[in-house]
Amino acid sequence: MNTGRDWLFAPRVNSRTTSATHSDLATRAKVDALARIEGGNLLSFFSHRVTRKADAADLLGETLLVLWRRADSIPEDDAEGRMWMFGIARKVLATYRRGLSRQIALADRLRGELLVNPQSAAFDSDAAFSPEDIRMAAVLSTLATLSDADREIIMLVHFDGFTLVEAGRLLQLRATTARSRYHRAKNRLKANVEIILDSKENVAQHYRA
Repeated sequence: MNTGRDWLFAPRVNSRTTSATHSDLATRAKVDALARIEGGNLLSFFSHRVTRKADAADLLGETLLVLWRRADSIPEDDAEGRMWMFGIARKVLATYRRGLSRQIALADRLRGELLVNPQSAAFDSDAAFSPEDIRMAAVLSTLATLSDADREIIMLVHFDGFTLVEAGRLLQLRATTARSRYHRAKNRLKANVEIILDSKENVAQHYRA
C-alpha cells in the first residue's frame, strides 16, 4: 500500500544529470560516426607518412583513443569535425619519430631499379614498371627532396583530399602563405619530375641502342 511518505524512498532524478547524460551519449555517437566515416582516410593519412603498415595502424589506434578522450570538444559541423579529427591525427604523428612514408620508401626502391641499375629489366621491352609506375616513382622521389613543410601541403591536398584552404588551416598558415607555399612546392615538384623522367628516358634509349 502506498503511503504519503513513499516519495521519500523513491530515487530522485536530477534533470541536469539526465540532460548531461543525453548530451554525452549524443557526443559519443557523433565521434563514433565520424570515426567510422573517416577511419579509412585516417589510416591512409598515416600510411602515406610512415614506412610500416603496422605503425600506421598503431597511430590510427592512438588517434582514436585521443578522439574519445576529447569527445567533448568535437565541433557540431561535420566539415569542422573532420578538420578537428585530422588536426588531432597530425599532433599524434608529430610525436612519432620514425622514417619516411611508405610512398617515399617505394620511390627509393623504384629509383634504385631505374637509376642505379639502368641495365636491368626495367628498361627491357617487357619492363616490370608501367609508365604510370615510373612517373609515380619520379613524383615520390621528388617529394622526398622537398622540405617537410612543402611536402606536407602537397600531400594534404593531393594525397588526403583536403582543399588548399583546409590544408592551410591544418598547418596553421594564413591563406596567402598557404597558397604561395603550395604553388612554390608544386612548381618545384613538377620541374624536378620532368628532369627525372627526361634523364630516365635518355638512359633507357642509350641502353636500347
